[in-house]
Amino acid sequence: MLGKLNQWLEPTVGRFFLWAIAPIFAARIFIFPLSLPLVAYLIFTNNYTSTDVQLFFAFFILTTLGLSLGFHRQASHKSFQPHPAIRFLFLALGSMAFQAPVTYWVTTHLKHHAFSDRNQDPHSPVEKGFWHGHYGWTMSYDREQANDQYKRFIERDQMLMFFQHSYLLWLVLAAEICFLVGSWSGVLWGFVLATLVSDHLTRFINSWGHMHGSTPFKTNDNSRNNWWLALITYGDGWHNNHHAFPRSAFHGLRWYEIDISGYIIRSLEAIGLATKVVHISPEDIDKKLVKNTYSETIPENSEA
Repeated sequence: MLGKLNQWLEPTVGRFFLWAIAPIFAARIFIFPLSLPLVAYLIFTNNYTSTDVQLFFAFFILTTLGLSLGFHRQASHKSFQPHPAIRFLFLALGSMAFQAPVTYWVTTHLKHHAFSDRNQDPHSPVEKGFWHGHYGWTMSYDREQANDQYKRFIERDQMLMFFQHSYLLWLVLAAEICFLVGSWSGVLWGFVLATLVSDHLTRFINSWGHMHGSTPFKTNDNSRNNWWLALITYGDGWHNNHHAFPRSAFHGLRWYEIDISGYIIRSLEAIGLATKVVHISPEDIDKKLVKNTYSETIPENSEA
């Protein structure tokens, strides 16, 4: 079924997206941030509703989980295999986050892991600074080239290709839901503001998470753990853990490392809705531990 849908979507909606990608993401980068002073004014003048706040938190939580579970742990690293309906849901929520179509997201992330904190890393802050790692790289990065390099990992996956071709439809659906629930104010809070906040918080993993924090594991890069970042990205802020064990379904490797996405995967596994869950043995964890060291920060211009 998805294969037939892709045959229709690719030359229609998919082609239109390729034509419209520049203005769409220009609006995403330059216009969406204007919502911040507007929302601040609305809060200051008490000109907002409980529905606005509920839409913000609902879309922030759900889309960020979609990125973590659908785009990151499942599509990029194959850390677990959820039931097709669950996988579809995660990928739909990740698409609504308005970061990038799933194949662009996955191929960029795979390239990051292949060249982490080296010259070919798309978003390392180590040599070019915090802003480049956080957002500056998006201004010059050739996503199509990365897509061509790594597409063999994803082009046979009909579900991923469906979400790639239908990406615009999921953005329209997200905005439409917010409008139906809360009118234009709902769009502002639930779509514009929620995706903006989610985007920047997850991007802190690329920037702050490669400059500041703890390094309990030996890796070939400057990935760092940050407990506060892990809390607001549902576990993905345990970034040094992740780079030490990229395929692990669980980024929180100790009982006290809160990992909401990991808890969801564990629950799905327990009720039979997730299989092929990648667990890391205590012995493998111990082998990579840096004994009696705790590095908190690195200079911005240090070497990888």
